[in-house]
Amino acid sequence: MKAPGAPTVVLVVEDEWLLREAIAQELREAGCEVVESRTAMEAIGHARAGHSIDAVVTDIELRGYLNGWDVAEAFRTTRADIPIIYTSGNSVDRSRRVSNSVFFNKPYDLAAVVAACLPNGADQAATLHLFLHIQDGEARLLDPEGADFPDLASAKAEAIKSARELLSQCVLTGTPMGLHRVFEIADAGGRTLTTVPFSEAIATD
Repeated sequence: MKAPGAPTVVLVVEDEWLLREAIAQELREAGCEVVESRTAMEAIGHARAGHSIDAVVTDIELRGYLNGWDVAEAFRTTRADIPIIYTSGNSVDRSRRVSNSVFFNKPYDLAAVVAACLPNGADQAATLHLFLHIQDGEARLLDPEGADFPDLASAKAEAIKSARELLSQCVLTGTPMGLHRVFEIADAGGRTLTTVPFSEAIATD
């Protein structure tokens, strides 16, 4: 049994180095411990060795004769409850999906994948009740009621829209724009899932 307060250990199975490093970094910033694998065989080795893994993020199409479906099924033989997060840049037959799993098409939102790895994330990925806060240093300047979003990408889009509206108001009133501020997207438990800088509202088309 996992000790209270212990970090979530996530196995990332991805043969594209840059993408593997990107998701691994995002997971570490969220407080997770990350184990990286380049091949399905290497990942399955962790399952057979009984290593402590709390969630698996696996690409479907991997180098070699085994794939992400095989990785998930290998972990299911020893852990019926471990969340599985599948990813793919191609159209694939999803009939081999195991229970307690979610699927993300590439390119995916890194924060959404991270959220699915966290406790109860995979079964809550369909609808997320999130809160948008404006963060300025240590202070929360705005704490609106939460709203339901289908995914973190939708919540980020709403944050960008709201930031643009607030920046427009600043321009009209002649007040400082505060581009150093960020929108913090948090879950109902107060855990920050991702942040959206106000500057991103300007840079995003």
